[in-house]
Amino acid sequence: MKTPHERQNDTPAPQGYLSDIVGALVAVRDTLPDSDEAIDPLFPFAAPVWPREEMQVMFRYFAGLNDLPRRCPNRGCRRVGHCRAGADELPESACRPLWTHDDFERLHAAWLGIALGWIYNAERHAFVTGIANEENGDAVAETPRDADVKTAT
Repeated sequence: MKTPHERQNDTPAPQGYLSDIVGALVAVRDTLPDSDEAIDPLFPFAAPVWPREEMQVMFRYFAGLNDLPRRCPNRGCRRVGHCRAGADELPESACRPLWTHDDFERLHAAWLGIALGWIYNAERHAFVTGIANEENGDAVAETPRDADVKTAT
């Protein structure tokens, strides 16, 4: 039996582990059809679009982590070796019974992280737009958080 110190040395370095995850996410992203709302960064001043594609990538990534494509009733998923379902059609998807409660909890936590990033990007965009408008003499735009605070009080 290994000591805790020996087990710690078996774990991959954080940088290598993150590189593996990013590589896996890029591979999953490549399974999605091309769309106008790709994950590629937009012009810096464009308002961020809802992260639907990122959520789809995370769904397929978790499906792959749980080895669902190999067990999926959908022959297409088994044949290509990756999930072809989507987060949008999950309730009527063939792989729905394969997802456990814990799988959904992890997926929802990942989606919340993506949504939180989107919120911060939207706030950042509103702030930058407000500065640009202020310099041009236009009315200053409120950040979503400021607007929420005003309506809540």
